[in-house]
Amino acid sequence: MQPREEATPAGAIGGGIIFILIGLFVIWVSFVLDPRQPHVRQLRFWAEHPKLHRAFGIFFILVGVAVAITGLGRQLTS
Repeated sequence: MQPREEATPAGAIGGGIIFILIGLFVIWVSFVLDPRQPHVRQLRFWAEHPKLHRAFGIFFILVGVAVAITGLGRQLTS
């Protein structure tokens, strides 16, 4: 059995950046969705509650910043 590979600081920084990008995309979608459009039927809940949608986006951004800062701290101390 092979030993398990450890997570690298660069991977944590990259993962944090991905979380930040997902958060920005979620916030952008909250501005674009219009509940009056017929093709938004499956996303009606999110379209009718844009503040909740933006809160999820901010949460993703905060998690991404925390992960990226942790990875950056590991990178600088190793």
